Amino acid sequence: MNVIEHQAWVLEDARSRTLKILNELSQDDLRWRACATCNSIGSIAIHIGRVEDVLSLGALGLTEQLWQSQGWHRKLGLAEDDWGWGFDNLGQSSQPDLRELVSYLEAVRGRTLPALKAMPSNRLDREVPGRRVRTVAQTLAFILNEELQHLGQIDYIRGMKQALEGSNADSR
Repeated sequence: MNVIEHQAWVLEDARSRTLKILNELSQDDLRWRACATCNSIGSIAIHIGRVEDVLSLGALGLTEQLWQSQGWHRKLGLAEDDWGWGFDNLGQSSQPDLRELVSYLEAVRGRTLPALKAMPSNRLDREVPGRRVRTVAQTLAFILNEELQHLGQIDYIRGMKQALEGSNADSR
């Protein structure tokens, strides 16, 4: 297995873990927040997709964000420049559907993986233009780390909600 194949495998594995957790959630789980200033699972999940959607552009030579070109911001009821944080400000009746959110994540990864697999490994050391100077390899590592970090947060929030619901049921 070469480094490109390894990176693709790791990204596939991370996304399958993310989708497994998201597919176990209810719509209520998606929008639940531990406090008024905490992020919901929905906002974190959208953020995972947005980071990859934006950062994969320069790293993999892609030309447009799916968020805008495929209208995902409209499908999810968010602003064109939103990174997921607007999700927590949406009213109950305008919450994005969990399946739409999962579809966005699948669309982004469905574009990233073929571009990655087609990239020659000698491009991994190429610098990616942007606010921070990173190589292609560093950008791909950042995308992966971002997903895994936020996957842990999603799992923690889900567990916190379940624990609180369990303690409320016990006190009745």
